[in-house]
Amino acid sequence: MSVRPDPRAHRWTGPATGDIVAWADEWIIKATSPDGTALDMSGVSSDVLRRRPDGTHIYLVDNPTATGTATLD
Repeated sequence: MSVRPDPRAHRWTGPATGDIVAWADEWIIKATSPDGTALDMSGVSSDVLRRRPDGTHIYLVDNPTATGTATLD
C-alpha cells in the first residue's frame, strides 16, 4: 500500500509589478499512510516570483510555512 495524497489549495495572487508577482496558498493535504493511518496536514505559504522571458516563473522568495492566522477567503 502506498501513500495516497489528496491535495487541495486556494491560491491568492497579489498585484504584479513588472515581472514580479506575490502569491499565497492556503493548502490542505489528506493522505493515507502505508499502514492505513490517516494523515491530515494544512498550512499557508507565501512566495514572490519573477516571470522569465520564456513565460515561466522563478522563485525569488519562498516561505513554505508562512506564519500568522489569516485565511484566504
